[in-house]
Amino acid sequence: MNHNDKAALTTIVSSTTAASGLGNVTLATITTTKPACGVLGWLGFTSTTATTFAVPIAGVVLVAGLATWASYRVYRAMRDSN
Repeated sequence: MNHNDKAALTTIVSSTTAASGLGNVTLATITTTKPACGVLGWLGFTSTTATTFAVPIAGVVLVAGLATWASYRVYRAMRDSN
């Protein structure tokens, strides 16, 4: 690992730290409906449940930064091998 790699990883970590307070990104919301329990279900009432899948923005920033850095390292390794 050279100086440029250390600088890139430091930048990725500092960007992730800066994004840590930005909240979450919702990937999907799944809504399911089923009959209510007991007499209410017999009368036709239903119960609805919503499930939300979310990831922290800092995680997205970290994965994108590391994937970009790793792709660049692979590119340089392949270029230097020729």
